Amino acid sequence: MRRSLLPLVLAAAALAAPTAAHAGWSAPIAVSSPAQDTSLLGLGADRQDRPALLLDRRVARAGHQLLLRRSATPGRLGPGAATTVATSRNGFEGAGVFAAPGADLAAGWLEIVDGSRRPVVATGPTLAGRQVLAPGPRSTQIMAMAADPHGDATVAFWRYRGSGYQVFAASRPAGGRFGTPQLVGDGKPGFPVVAMGEDGSAAVGWTEADGVHVAERAAGAEAFAPAVTLPGSTEAGLGLALATGEGRTVAAWARGGSAGQVVAAVRTAGQPAWGNPAVLSTPGIRIPRSATPSVVLDGPRTLVAWTQGVPRTVAHDRAALAVRDGGAWSAPVIRAVAAPAHVAGVALTAAAPGRLPLLAITTVRDGARGLQTATPRADGTLGPSRTIPLGAGHELGAAPVVAQGGRHTWLAVDRWDRRARRNQVLLFRATP
Repeated sequence: MRRSLLPLVLAAAALAAPTAAHAGWSAPIAVSSPAQDTSLLGLGADRQDRPALLLDRRVARAGHQLLLRRSATPGRLGPGAATTVATSRNGFEGAGVFAAPGADLAAGWLEIVDGSRRPVVATGPTLAGRQVLAPGPRSTQIMAMAADPHGDATVAFWRYRGSGYQVFAASRPAGGRFGTPQLVGDGKPGFPVVAMGEDGSAAVGWTEADGVHVAERAAGAEAFAPAVTLPGSTEAGLGLALATGEGRTVAAWARGGSAGQVVAAVRTAGQPAWGNPAVLSTPGIRIPRSATPSVVLDGPRTLVAWTQGVPRTVAHDRAALAVRDGGAWSAPVIRAVAAPAHVAGVALTAAAPGRLPLLAITTVRDGARGLQTATPRADGTLGPSRTIPLGAGHELGAAPVVAQGGRHTWLAVDRWDRRARRNQVLLFRATP
């Protein structure tokens, strides 16, 4: 597979208290031809349920094409051809595409420009409003992006600076262009993550040797406040996840090893200080070194999911979910998969009107990746797991991406053809 497995991308925030889970996934909709090697870089959906997909298609002799495929028909992916956004001799690395009301889109990706990898953003119905955010010779290695349902968006990127690194963040209002990037982290910061609330507030976080750092921008503010180091986070050695909105900001991270832990800290609006982190996982488990927790907000509830196992083996790795409903965290709910498969990764996407959050579970069996989904119910339990059909001779390629439209939940995946050794992008739709 040409691309590594990445976290599920949050494409829409909760707008009201949902009441129903998805009833099931549709048959796969082919977004690209099985005869062409095409990878998924992003998926968005607006309130009219028009999905938009950002794709990287490998072309013989020409290199790569960055493509936009967008539906003009509510509720389905229309038959229209893909629009070429950019071309390059090298591949593109996507940070996502996000759909706002009307025809507005915002997207971000990494691209080789003048010999260096640069963060690029684009806006407008066809992504014609292109901006290169970081001029200069220093290479940008990581880019993350988030947006709210109205079209406000924030990107963060990590680039080299001498023997150290820097983290920058840039934002745009709905319908507008991205502003000048702001330096939010300097020294030895880790890779950034980004979260946005429905009100346009934003948070950028990363880990360093001294702990977890988070810089926040209040709704309507022009700049991020100085980053703060979260209390009790000095042992943050693994992936970081952020969520903001609903009157709070939440950070979750993992401490790896045979005595691993998953912890979460909360800052409530109006309180400048973060609370001490709470341990969510049960004692005596193992947290895989590749594990990154996932966190979403659902009204007053906060949900955190992660992968855990037992010492000295991955054969029994399972999905775990903890919920905080305004008070203490619940004991984790565990979801296993049938042996000889095991859980390789989990990710949450937020709720939408009429729909509960969604948990995506990546499985591995004999080296082949598969995908299941389950619904975290309002009572804190998990609904039944549903297998995403990928077909014989195929497995999950890069990360699944979920977008919440006005009525439908959309899920896109790379389907890796093991024999032909190329990706095809498939789209699935669920209706409450």
